[in-house]
Amino acid sequence: MIYVFDMDGTLVDSNDIIHEGIGPYFEEHGIKYTVEVQQKTVACGYLGTALFMVNEYALKKDPQVICDELKAITTKAYEERVPAKPYAVDLIKRLKKEGHRLFIFSASPRTMIAPCLKRHDIFDCF
Repeated sequence: MIYVFDMDGTLVDSNDIIHEGIGPYFEEHGIKYTVEVQQKTVACGYLGTALFMVNEYALKKDPQVICDELKAITTKAYEERVPAKPYAVDLIKRLKKEGHRLFIFSASPRTMIAPCLKRHDIFDCF
């Protein structure tokens, strides 16, 4: 059988950890990281978030630099802190052992999520 898993919110609990990293970045640039700001940027991607910061708050910084800095924050969170959901690792390992084909569906690039999967010892299951 084939199983397709969403990465964030299904296999790992990344939301709070990512916001814990991005919030201070906004604050360092004079932008309060409110629920409203989160809602306006959550689905924008890095470039959209960077343009939001520049256009809405007149931030004097190259949007590409902001993108790179936000990616670095997010990548570090995946590498070091994003926890697996309580059931995820055991389930993935069991399904793989049973011979099922497993795939991940994620908006995040593989280069970003791979370290997280490796840290949780499930990278080779996909």
